[in-house]
This record gives sequence, structure tokens and C-alpha cells, in this order.
Amino acid sequence: LGYTQDEIINKQLFNYVDKKFQDRAKNFFERSKQGLKDIDDSCFIKKDGSILWVIISATPIFDDKGKFAGAIGLFTDITEHKIIRDKLIENEEYYRTIVEFSNDMIWTLDIEGKFTFINRRSEKTSGYSLEELRGKSFCPLIVKEDLQRVIDTFHRVLSGQYQEYDVTFINKYGKKVMLSVNTTPIYSKGKVVGTVSFGRDITQQKRIEQKAKRITEE
Repeated sequence: LGYTQDEIINKQLFNYVDKKFQDRAKNFFERSKQGLKDIDDSCFIKKDGSILWVIISATPIFDDKGKFAGAIGLFTDITEHKIIRDKLIENEEYYRTIVEFSNDMIWTLDIEGKFTFINRRSEKTSGYSLEELRGKSFCPLIVKEDLQRVIDTFHRVLSGQYQEYDVTFINKYGKKVMLSVNTTPIYSKGKVVGTVSFGRDITQQKRIEQKAKRITEE
């Protein structure tokens, strides 16, 4: 905390706790007085005005007559961990926003080919919500003529290979949608645990190309 022993001995603990945490710290101390061993986190203000995040574990002390006499507290500095965690949360929210509002369809599958996530564009294009697809296989969505090729591609991605391909699927309303897809493996601790795919709707583009081809042939 930056104080000497002389500066802090006989002073109330709560004097050094951030105001937002003072009621919580007092309740924590009251639980110790009731004979409860407890663990909690709190925020202290150091002498220089900086913040110290700690995990507090407290064990009550009783005198010979069984009366509460005080508590032994163990403070573990978690400031650096807290900062890192907050940054990770901020980054997670940042990337989640990008994913959710992307113009491309984005979805993830587990190693069994079952949906674990789809973004808003995927919901809009497919007609299905995340709740409807989560835990379901991608196979029933793919047109019959593309299915085996996509299954083979999925297995290549699970083996660690990045893949690009076109595929046609049938949305909730029975409409065929053509996608240009790139898929990459998702790793956790060096092991492939699923796939993430980015798909762009090329249905209109393909129809224009096919129409132009027919005109040229005529």
C-alpha cells in the first residue's frame, strides 16, 4: 500500500478501501466476526493514489472464552491479472462487435461439424437463429450435389489446412443461396477444436455470370 507500519497500525482497514468497495469490505469483516472463513476481492487505494486489486482471505481469531478477538487476513495482489483480464474483455467485446456487424456470414463448428456460433449476417441470410442452429450439423443445409465435397473439405480443415470453396445451401425458406467460403481451423493448446468460416453471398453474382454465359453462347 505504500505506508509504513507506524502509519497503518491501529488504523481501520476500511480507510484504505476504495469507496465503492467499503460496504462490501465491512460485510466481509462482519462475516469473519461470525466465525466464518471467507474469501473476497477488493480494491484498495495506495498512498500514491494508485489502485491495488487484491484477493482477501480472512480467518477469525477467538480468545480463550471463545469471543471474537480479530482476524488474520491474507492479501494477494491481483492488480496485474485484473488489468490483463479487463483488456481481454475489452478486446473480446471489440472483436465481437466486428464479427456481429460484419457484412460476411461468420460461423463456427465443433469437430463434429455442429454449429457453435453464427453471426447476425448468417442469421439474416439463412433465416435461422443461433438458438435454432447451435448443436446442429451443417450437413442438412447443404444441397445434395455439394455435400460430400464440403464434408471432405471440412475434414481437411480439421487436419490443419486452410480451405477456399464455393457451396450452395438451402435457407429456412427453401431458397438456394450460393456462397464463397474460406474456412480455417480453430486451435486450443495446439489442438484443433473446431473451424471458423467466412462466407459471402454470391448468388446474384453467379446468376449474372450464368445469364451472360447463355447470351454469349446464343
